[in-house]
Amino acid sequence: MKILLSLRRLNGKRLASDRGDVRHRLVDFRLTAADGYRVARAQCCVGGSEVAVLWEPTLVRVDSVSLLFQGFEKAGEQTVVQEWVVKPYIAGARP
Repeated sequence: MKILLSLRRLNGKRLASDRGDVRHRLVDFRLTAADGYRVARAQCCVGGSEVAVLWEPTLVRVDSVSLLFQGFEKAGEQTVVQEWVVKPYIAGARP
């Protein structure tokens, strides 16, 4: 499924949305399993490169325009908290 993805953290630190730090991308979103864990994968719609991986994603908020998932990502040798805000992508619709 194609979605608009906003990463809310970088290396575990919250990005400031009011300063424009939050990163938005159109991605192909897939829920899978790996090593016994639930995994959400975001791949670029152009070229298919992996944009982000969220381990053990948990849906923590639903509103009229978006979903907020919280989970973990690998940052070097560490595992840190990550949050994804996802919005549906509708071709031709204004964001």
